[in-house]
Amino acid sequence: MSPYAIFATFAATGALVGCSDQNAHDGPGDVVVDLDPCGFADPSAALVDVSISYDIYHSGAFARIEGLVQDGAYPTFHEVVMEEGGCRYLKVALGSCAPACPNGEACVAGDECVPYPNAVSGGTLTINGLGAPVEITAEDWNAGMYVGPAGLPVDLFDSSDSVGAKLAGGDFPAVSLGAKGVDPVDPALVEAGFEMIDGQGAQLTWTPGADPDACVRVVLNGFNATHGAPLSDIIECEGPDTGSLIVPQALVEEFPHGTTPEVTEGYDWPHSELTRYTRSSVDEPQGPARLLVRSTAYFLVSHPE
Repeated sequence: MSPYAIFATFAATGALVGCSDQNAHDGPGDVVVDLDPCGFADPSAALVDVSISYDIYHSGAFARIEGLVQDGAYPTFHEVVMEEGGCRYLKVALGSCAPACPNGEACVAGDECVPYPNAVSGGTLTINGLGAPVEITAEDWNAGMYVGPAGLPVDLFDSSDSVGAKLAGGDFPAVSLGAKGVDPVDPALVEAGFEMIDGQGAQLTWTPGADPDACVRVVLNGFNATHGAPLSDIIECEGPDTGSLIVPQALVEEFPHGTTPEVTEGYDWPHSELTRYTRSSVDEPQGPARLLVRSTAYFLVSHPE
């Protein structure tokens, strides 16, 4: 996740790739890794995010553990208008509900009122595989918000690690998830940025990691019309960690011209993302519960006239 939005959306189904052996980072108890395949996903109801990231606001890598548990997924404010290769183009799609939706609901495409989810308790969150187990209780002001300890090491995990997340259970059921650590993503884009030119596809390159199970996600964020509104345009690409992908020309030319402002406020103009990740999911009545283990570089995008 980015500094501007705590969590991203990741896929729901998985295939067993198996791992129960402990390694140098493991704490007590086995971690069973059950990875989702690479690909786009619907929103989750519960997400545990274990990350090592780079951005323009830090001099090097920084690590975080965060969690969010809700009684459902957030409403969707975008629709896919183009897909090509492993990329898709999202446009904001808001409804026009009459009468207006009641408090606590959003008007989405199709003029439908959809409730916002409520934070709910998942019990104590325990993270294994990073040394001694890390136990996290929900924030006092938010029953479903989990924030890990400060001062985590920047080498929090590597691609040989098995990372586990367990929710003890409460209003949200008890779940146990396992994913794999990943190699640090190439941070070169943080300083260099990414430029897209009309009339051609835009190639993005990075140094691939050692693990063939790792996936890559690219999010190119556009702008919004007013403060607090959903972004008008987003390009998303998903695929294996091969070291290269091309954003198709048609998507490049649809993207708004301009440059991401270096200093942003809240959700306005969030920086774009290159993420290497693994994830695992289980389906619950409230929606998918997911563990995401990732390394992300946040960068500015320019699309000159």
